[in-house]
Amino acid sequence: MSGGYSALRWLQVGTQTGTTDVPAEYVFINPQGDVAPTANQGKVPVDIQRSDGEITAPVLGAKSGGFSFTGLVRGKGSGAGVVSGAGVAAVGGEFDKLFDALFGAAGSHGTGTTSGTTHDTDTIKMADTSGHPAGNGLLIDSDPTAATRYEAREVISISTNTSVELDRVLQGTPANATVAYASTSWYADADDSDHSHLRFLMEGESWARDFLGCAVKLTLNCPAGGLAQWQWEVMANDWEDIADGSLTYSSPTSAAALSVLGSPFYIGATKTELIECSLDFGFEPQPRLATEGANGQNGWIYNYTGAKFNFKVYHNDTTMNTLQSASTVDLAFQLGDMSSSSTPGNCLYTRIPAFACDGNPQIETFNGVDAISVSGIATRPSSGTGSLRMHLFASAA
Repeated sequence: MSGGYSALRWLQVGTQTGTTDVPAEYVFINPQGDVAPTANQGKVPVDIQRSDGEITAPVLGAKSGGFSFTGLVRGKGSGAGVVSGAGVAAVGGEFDKLFDALFGAAGSHGTGTTSGTTHDTDTIKMADTSGHPAGNGLLIDSDPTAATRYEAREVISISTNTSVELDRVLQGTPANATVAYASTSWYADADDSDHSHLRFLMEGESWARDFLGCAVKLTLNCPAGGLAQWQWEVMANDWEDIADGSLTYSSPTSAAALSVLGSPFYIGATKTELIECSLDFGFEPQPRLATEGANGQNGWIYNYTGAKFNFKVYHNDTTMNTLQSASTVDLAFQLGDMSSSSTPGNCLYTRIPAFACDGNPQIETFNGVDAISVSGIATRPSSGTGSLRMHLFASAA
């Protein structure tokens, strides 16, 4: 069975604690482009020598199924379940359930706060820092004298509940009493390989399928000047043919799509001109085979092989020397919320604190201009949680 986007009526996802239980809730997903699910029934040949020369029918074997789809990268929207103002929702967001399953833990939700006085470019003063846990993200207007410029950073430490230290300096100094917006944050941690499962319901023109006990893989693609996209791969523990449903559509609480325009990219503290990038999150689910499990399988084990990051920046000698001479470099990039017309919250900030180049960076041309093409892997950082940290913000509008 296969289907395309034109035939797909709806796609939903819910979280499972096991591989057969019914999720407490489902969230609609809006895929981009084609969706081609597979739902196959295995058959095992009975290869015996019959005295009458006839062929023995096969027996039913294990089922296999899954699908891939592309989703747009968007901040968490301002709809139902999303806190208005500085906070970020514990629910809502089109792909939150998928992120929870991929990273092996629920996202850490900040509540936000209003900043205090006398800021530095890398330290934000606050009367109460509890809204911004260490390791989460922070989004703040760093350009109060000119056009609005919301910059995202990671909180790396908290000083006696009076200030938060950021992972790198801001481009400006925030004004006093500026709202500091919070994030939902996830961390790639190899210590936990036993993740929650997902259950997907999918319906097309004349078919409907229930994919149970699913695991996921993820790649983030950021083409030059285009829309940032999540590329999801879904693998099912089991599947069922179900009756067509009659559901009331509820739009996921997501903001506008994020483009790869005006997107700051940092190598250490230096802002560098990013052309394009792709990030393979490095999780490789492996089936946990078990005779007692549904369909001969009892879920999945997530092997973390390290996030693989490829990017291209314009060439200069300083950047080239840094990438060649350092064992690891601290990388970060921001999608969204840098323009004067932006609404605070529609933003993604990703940090790899100990990125190691895979061999030497390559010199090539992009539209006739010298560029540096780099590939490498996220290694164990010297401090903090996770070799990869991802911070997704919610719109305050």
